[in-house]
Amino acid sequence: SLLLSTFFVPLIITKFSVYPFVYGKALFMYALIEAALFCYVLWALFNWNYAVRELKEKWAQANKKLVVVLVAYLVMMVVSTVFAASPSVSFWGIPERSDGLMLHLHLFDFILLTAILFERRDWILYIKGLFGITLFITLVAWMEYLGVELSFPFIIKERTAPLAFIGNPAYLASFLLSFLYVASLFIDHALFAKHRHFFIASGVFILVALLFTGIRGVFMGLVVSGALLLIQTIFSSSHKKAKTSAGVVLVVIVLVSGFFIATRTHPAW
Repeated sequence: SLLLSTFFVPLIITKFSVYPFVYGKALFMYALIEAALFCYVLWALFNWNYAVRELKEKWAQANKKLVVVLVAYLVMMVVSTVFAASPSVSFWGIPERSDGLMLHLHLFDFILLTAILFERRDWILYIKGLFGITLFITLVAWMEYLGVELSFPFIIKERTAPLAFIGNPAYLASFLLSFLYVASLFIDHALFAKHRHFFIASGVFILVALLFTGIRGVFMGLVVSGALLLIQTIFSSSHKKAKTSAGVVLVVIVLVSGFFIATRTHPAW
């Protein structure tokens, strides 16, 4: 339950802190992961034999190459922190980002604990919950951009570039781009075949909110990742219509991009 609750992190705002959109999210996530780790270690100590047997089974099923990559990444983060110009800042991170080694240690703990404790149904529940939170944040972004104002149960103000619980249009755009990719994966996933139209509609809903932010760097990332996703669909999809549609869209993207590049110096732009 503690690990599953982390999908509420994007909604946390602490008005009492200097950086209300970042600091509270970090503290809430750290607290949940640390509590989950403490509970697991305590349980393992009282159920040692069962815990060891379970770890051996999980290790046998693990993707060894992925484990090596994750451990190597963490080791590099530790080394870079030790030899940094300011080890303290590298460890804790700057308050407005909270992206130091402290964050990466907690993310590693989260991956480790979920790999040990989560079953397939837990991952499905977690992804559904996080996707639901994303749709709610997307709705708030729409409301901010369209000028819908609320004072209860939370404050929504008209903004030309939405913030929607994230606090920064660039961060919001990156967040939405990540889940736009998730929605696109669900469209062609057998597990969610019955809800394909829902995820298509959700993808469009998220995409438009992403465009509201006006972040050009993310737009470029969207075009490149979209092209890669279309190429993946062409070569890996089991649906003939999906392959054909992906091919047509990819050609359109290439032609439109070529047109903009060719006319980029025109006064009209």
